[in-house]
Amino acid sequence: MSNTVTLGQLNNDWLKLKARAARGDITFEKYAAKAASDACQTYIDDITLISTNANEIKSIKGFGSFGSAISARGFYSEQAEKWVDQLQQCISIARDMQLAFQYAGRIITAEESEIATMIKQAGIK
Repeated sequence: MSNTVTLGQLNNDWLKLKARAARGDITFEKYAAKAASDACQTYIDDITLISTNANEIKSIKGFGSFGSAISARGFYSEQAEKWVDQLQQCISIARDMQLAFQYAGRIITAEESEIATMIKQAGIK
């Protein structure tokens, strides 16, 4: 993955855009579109990378049994916890982005649909 930015950087960018929209510096629609174009694919890349590292995370429903499930596969438990935390952060911000898309009346793109699918597969409601 080239030009990868950290989850923290993306979260900061997202919060800055929210603040600008709240101040009226940019319209909500522009802020949602900007957030989508700047962050959406990167989150998909991050989730895909974490999914690959965690070995079959997409097939595991919910996070309650996630740590024990991958520990049983021989993963180091602290690393497993880190992946769970990263994925939860990705999903949380992705859900915020989806709300922004809905409020802005945007048409759901393939990228946004993929985020929705990943949220569903992860067992998050």
